[in-house]
Amino acid sequence: MIARCIALLALLLVGGAACAPTTGVDPGATPVNVTGSWAGTWQTDDHRNAGQCRFDLKQDDTRVTGVLLMTGVLPVQPSGYIDGVITNNQFSFSQGPVNGSMRVEGNTMRGQIYGMPSPTSVTLYRVGP
Repeated sequence: MIARCIALLALLLVGGAACAPTTGVDPGATPVNVTGSWAGTWQTDDHRNAGQCRFDLKQDDTRVTGVLLMTGVLPVQPSGYIDGVITNNQFSFSQGPVNGSMRVEGNTMRGQIYGMPSPTSVTLYRVGP
């Protein structure tokens, strides 16, 4: 009887693990390399403000450091040194009052910057090594 219960419990555990949800992040995957210069545009989601954006980044394993420069009419000044992390193709960073989350696909980086009066959409393209 006890052996049957143990076998049933083992079967439930194995079956439950197979049905467990995944997060979409593969911890064994190699992160994309974002080292270099990226340039593009930004626009607040309320369409009141827009301008140019540039990242100059250096990646060391999963840690990313560099400089963010945003120009245009800015209610908050997000430009400055950034500190971030790359996980698979997701680049997250912070700089002073703002933080961002960008998805990297080849030589394109798209995402959001938060901490401004309105969330801000950003599209950047790799422009240099």
